[in-house]
Amino acid sequence: MVGVPINGVQFAEQFMQDTDSAMAITTDRDKLKAVFPFVAVPTGVVLVDGRQKAALVKFDGEEPAASLKRLGLVY
Repeated sequence: MVGVPINGVQFAEQFMQDTDSAMAITTDRDKLKAVFPFVAVPTGVVLVDGRQKAALVKFDGEEPAASLKRLGLVY
């Protein structure tokens, strides 16, 4: 997993600590947005063999765990 700060890049590291997230952080937002356009945050992209398999846009309740399970990425 890679986190991409949309704005407030200076707060990315603190956000990762506050949410107990273990992922790398990149600042290549513009390059990534050209390939994986998003209109709202948070947005997740599932890649399989370098191709987009799914976009994850719901992060509440059972999501995104249910989608990740359906895709066979978590059990």
